Amino acid sequence: MGCCGSTAWNEETAKAFKTVWYNDFENNIPICTDKVIAITGCTTGTGYQLAKCALKKEANVIMLNRPSKRHDKAFNNLKELFPKGNLTYIPCDLTSFESVRSAAKELNVHAENGIDVLACNAAVMAFPDEAT
Repeated sequence: MGCCGSTAWNEETAKAFKTVWYNDFENNIPICTDKVIAITGCTTGTGYQLAKCALKKEANVIMLNRPSKRHDKAFNNLKELFPKGNLTYIPCDLTSFESVRSAAKELNVHAENGIDVLACNAAVMAFPDEAT
């Protein structure tokens, strides 16, 4: 089953799929110490996997998600996987200009020298590569 079927999606399921675009993706990324990577929509799927990969590569990861139980679960999972990782959460609901402005101000505090990568992943769906 694909990611939308009845099979639970987890690391084991992901390994069962072959990918067209991401073979050796993680292996080709250098260590990212002192790099700041901000990611929208990283509670599951591609955004979550990017956050996980960036933490493995020692980047400073900023999760920009709207407050939710899904965010709490994703954040806690990443903190458990990378207890020494530099992981920050900034609440950001992209349907609210007030929330986006507030998140931008907080982002300036946490990334005072700027961000190196902004992954605009929120609401990205139906990507044809099931390995993500």
